[in-house]
Amino acid sequence: MSEAKQKKINQKSERRKQKVEARGGGERPEHTQQASQHHGSVKSDGGSVVNSTAPVATTASPFKHLHKSPNTIVKPENVHPQISRLGSLLSNFSIVGANARTLALMSGLKLVIGSYNTPAGTTLSRNLLSVISPQISHLESCRPKSLSNGSAIRWLKLQIANIDPDMDDNDARNHLCMLIDCYVRDRITLADDEIVKNTLSKLSSTVQTTILVYARSSIVEKTLIEAKKAGKMLSVIIVDSKPLNEGKNLLTRLTDMGVECTYAHLSALPSLLPNINMTLLGAHAILANGALYSRVGNASVALLSKLHNVPVYALAESYKFVDRMMLDSITTNEISPPDLFELDVNGLGQNVRQESLLYDVTPPKLLEAIISEVGIHPPSSVSGLMFRARA
Repeated sequence: MSEAKQKKINQKSERRKQKVEARGGGERPEHTQQASQHHGSVKSDGGSVVNSTAPVATTASPFKHLHKSPNTIVKPENVHPQISRLGSLLSNFSIVGANARTLALMSGLKLVIGSYNTPAGTTLSRNLLSVISPQISHLESCRPKSLSNGSAIRWLKLQIANIDPDMDDNDARNHLCMLIDCYVRDRITLADDEIVKNTLSKLSSTVQTTILVYARSSIVEKTLIEAKKAGKMLSVIIVDSKPLNEGKNLLTRLTDMGVECTYAHLSALPSLLPNINMTLLGAHAILANGALYSRVGNASVALLSKLHNVPVYALAESYKFVDRMMLDSITTNEISPPDLFELDVNGLGQNVRQESLLYDVTPPKLLEAIISEVGIHPPSSVSGLMFRARA
């Protein structure tokens, strides 16, 4: 190497060292700049390093718009104590299932109505709605109301609005409490009895029927127990998944009743399907186009059942029929709380998140029929049934 070229290299090296010393560190300039960017610092016009308020870039989550359970629940002053307790039970998932949540909601609102007194200068039909609304808002802050809860709330508000302004307060309260009892009896209790009868007509007393169920549904559980009592020959395969593992409770109930059961994880379902005769699924809601909105995993069960030519029946009370349609499970859903997971990701870095959706949408083409208290109908009949119910 020539002496002139070596001298030129030495001069460049000397200038580089001077720049590093001017920045106040011994790192190479490119390393210093990268470190500054990583810690939220940028270079000013004078060449020094200054702090910046720009946040560090993070990976975007597709579920940011969905509700997450709060860490703490603040009770407003105008919330009834029973509603406050109900909010805590909903938030920690002590009450799960559409029917259980609706029963708890109506029971809580019945207590609110029973303790209500109309202020002077107003009427019950107007003022009671302003008392009910904060109760609903508090419950929604604890956990989003289910679609079936929404149907029950709209029904109750309509009944309150229809109260005669001249009716005595005590009579009006008793009337509303009676209407709530009738709603629970007709739309849930008696409806479940009819659904059980309609479903049992699909089962045989002489030929063994193997039934596939997923997670735990109160109406599916009741149907299987009544089928056992009626002498139907059946065996049940319970497929379950994390994080709720609801199928374990169903397994305990059925085995206590003497029902032959097999318990498996969702990943084992393909190997079990060749031995299955029918699939029974519970519903969070039935959408206007006949789609099933229910616990996440139901869509996978229905799809695999359809591929193996196993008929899929959705069991749902008609109050769960909602005038709404969904194209996916992302726009409207709920994220299960992190404390339901068994996986500990605390040591895996800040970019690792535990996120699991609670519901999914099963297309109507995967369903053989929807069994409700009004009969056994194809999914395409849902909109017509809703129209006749409103008429």
